Amino acid sequence: MNVDASLTGDSGTHKEKEPEVDKKKRIEYQNDPEMPGAFVEEFKMTNELLFYSQRTAFNYGSASYILNADFKILDWNEAFSLAFDRTIEGRRGKSILDWIFYLQNAEEIIRESKKRFINPEKYPMVDLEDFYYNSLRYGSVVAHKIASQVHDETGKYIGWVITVDLDFKECRGSMLYFQDLKNSLEESMIWTDYTLSYDRLLESTNTYPELINMMIDKIPDNSYVLDLGAGTGNSTKRLLGLNKKVLAVDSNDAMLNILRNKCSDYLTGGLDQERPLNVLKQNCENLAAIESDQFDVVLLVNVLYTLMNPEACLKEAFRVLKSGGEVRISGPKKDTNLETLFSSFKSELKDQFESLRDDYDRVYELHKREIMKKNLHRFDIDDIRVMLKKVGFEAISYLKEDAYAGQAMIIFAKK
Repeated sequence: MNVDASLTGDSGTHKEKEPEVDKKKRIEYQNDPEMPGAFVEEFKMTNELLFYSQRTAFNYGSASYILNADFKILDWNEAFSLAFDRTIEGRRGKSILDWIFYLQNAEEIIRESKKRFINPEKYPMVDLEDFYYNSLRYGSVVAHKIASQVHDETGKYIGWVITVDLDFKECRGSMLYFQDLKNSLEESMIWTDYTLSYDRLLESTNTYPELINMMIDKIPDNSYVLDLGAGTGNSTKRLLGLNKKVLAVDSNDAMLNILRNKCSDYLTGGLDQERPLNVLKQNCENLAAIESDQFDVVLLVNVLYTLMNPEACLKEAFRVLKSGGEVRISGPKKDTNLETLFSSFKSELKDQFESLRDDYDRVYELHKREIMKKNLHRFDIDDIRVMLKKVGFEAISYLKEDAYAGQAMIIFAKK
């Protein structure tokens, strides 16, 4: 389907201002003792058992999300997030009540839920419902919800898989939504396709490990580090080897799977705060599931320039850092020369080059695609300084403008 370019905006990662909700009414309902799921014990966001054993494969094109047995949000897909102006982002681990209030018919849904979901033994196996939502980007939409119970191998009820069929009021809104979804899925698949080649190639160079070493240098032992956009886990693994405790966050499943395999030794022997590594699938721009004032260091290795809203990411980094904590950022400069960078990679590979030629060519070609190239020359040092100051960081503690074969900058800032 071809869509007029005037409809498509910037890309599928477009985000409007978040819709208003009645916060007083939200609190009132969340304190109602009859609300299903309102008063269950909070589960640990990084508990691998909850987080991944219950996860069901999503159909990319069908808006879907998953709840656990206590109506906590476990996961969602891009089709769902996009349709509802990304209001679900950052709410992993929260009660579904935390999101329902964005719907036009929230009060009706809550009244009906209190009737149907009082007794767990009598929950419907399949539940049908309509959501009414006024999208800031796509206009009015009616979402026809089908929720199906999920059971484990013993037959125990463990949660819900929910799919919604989207019925946009205006044809223009529908066309725009599906074009945005196409763009967003294409970008995600490019990163997935890029993952294995990227990992093999960069780890075989000197340039990339040197960049990581500069980024993690002189972090005190036993520091708690948030590795944002952790990717395939190269910086995470080095931090763990230097006696740091790490929460690794990324939104790409393929990269997180590699990270878990690469760092599997650190994922055993306990859960959550008891072990040195925890892994969280999450968008870097909304970390609502993570408490404030937690970390000694927030690390962003070649991540900020790829984000739709980098300022939102830095604002969240500031929030989750302890007082005196430090954010560490690396990324390409406005005058980054791709030819110079890849020539450096090639010369460093030496005898390995022929065996890695396919990976080299793939990564190089992906970097040249418009969807990647548009962000490569996005920021200079002053742009980063301005954003850091705007979100509250006071002092620049370290600055280097010629890292990564002279094609990247590094900047540290204190809270």
